[in-house]
Amino acid sequence: MDRLLLKNLGLYGAYYGFRFLFPLIVTPFLAHVLARGAFADFAIINSCVWTSSVFMEFGFYLYGVAKTAAAADDKAELGAVVSSIAMSKLLLSPMAAAVYLGLTLWTGVLGREPTASLVGLVSALGYGASFAWYFQGRQRGLFAVLNEAIPQAVQFSLLLLFVRSPSQLWLVFVLQAIPPLSSLSVALLTVRLEGLLHLPSLATVRQALGKASPYFVERFCFSTYTSIVPSLVAVLSTKAAVADYSVGDRFATVVVSLVGPLTQAAMPRVARAVRTPEGGWGLSIRLVAVLVSVTIVLALALGLAANVIIHMFFSKDFAGAVTVARIFCLSAVFSSLSYGVANFVLIPRDHVRVMFWSSAMALVLGLSAQLVLAPLWGATGAAIGRLVAEVTVATVLLTTAAPFFRRREGRPDGRVEAEIDPAASLAEP
Repeated sequence: MDRLLLKNLGLYGAYYGFRFLFPLIVTPFLAHVLARGAFADFAIINSCVWTSSVFMEFGFYLYGVAKTAAAADDKAELGAVVSSIAMSKLLLSPMAAAVYLGLTLWTGVLGREPTASLVGLVSALGYGASFAWYFQGRQRGLFAVLNEAIPQAVQFSLLLLFVRSPSQLWLVFVLQAIPPLSSLSVALLTVRLEGLLHLPSLATVRQALGKASPYFVERFCFSTYTSIVPSLVAVLSTKAAVADYSVGDRFATVVVSLVGPLTQAAMPRVARAVRTPEGGWGLSIRLVAVLVSVTIVLALALGLAANVIIHMFFSKDFAGAVTVARIFCLSAVFSSLSYGVANFVLIPRDHVRVMFWSSAMALVLGLSAQLVLAPLWGATGAAIGRLVAEVTVATVLLTTAAPFFRRREGRPDGRVEAEIDPAASLAEP
């Protein structure tokens, strides 16, 4: 791995390490202060935020990184990429808002907590409009970290200082809107000063939407069996089950802690490596191995310590979250494997269509399991459904990538035979 990759990995690692202060410190704090009922509403509104923001991100979270990295040396091309993606997100914002309001109405949280729900819409649009893809593509790790970490530090501090009762759930979401709005403002000012933001042509916007749509399909399926689940549990089971599910989900967040920084730091490097005669295979394999190895170690540690952690940092009302947390630790291992194969093997080599099929299959199997098991076993049933979805994705991606690895290993120099078109074979489900 080169120095820039390691430097950005360190920067993103520090940033994500800071971000995990939220599940490790702020989540137990909110669970105590808000009590189980308001904490469940907090989880439901956040479920609506992350599910609806996907309709504005649309797939630019990956497509934008690759396009920015490829166009980094051509200012005119880079400006076209930035402007077309920014305009596309603006055009998609009404759809994201409509999805958010529909979800809050469906779950009933809009009626119970109208102020908190409406303020949450600001966060949904702010996160959906993010320019993180641009700074990742330019490998500006320090800038990206500071731009996101400083507003989040302010948010965490204010949460700990001012939130004192369940009636202040609205304040939690006011403070949660600080990071996305602050980061977005700085990003817009930066790209504007760099002369990269202008009114794009309709053709470039249409092209950006078309190229990003496969990523959106994958992301839509992913959010339907992940982000939307707390809302689904609220409808199929109880608010108490939502609270247990949310606590267990935080364990998965910690287990996959390396996914974010490694992906953000390495994707631009991998995108360039695949264009070399060697195809960047050595780098891809090392990255997947590191990601999965670290995830397994963390999953074992947290799974064994789940009972102690929950009883130490949460109230006795959350005892049911122990089993849920352990299921999430296991599902996080498969999730990490999927991320590694997708981000470092398939996506840089333009084998995107398989992600659609893997996510679609996971949606059908995982959501079916959740619909059956959540009414019976609450949070535990929903977590099992999530595990089914993650195992499905990992199985499909590994099965698809395996022939490609075998072809690579069939030559002494490690290159793929010229007459073999791996894209053609991997494009089919």
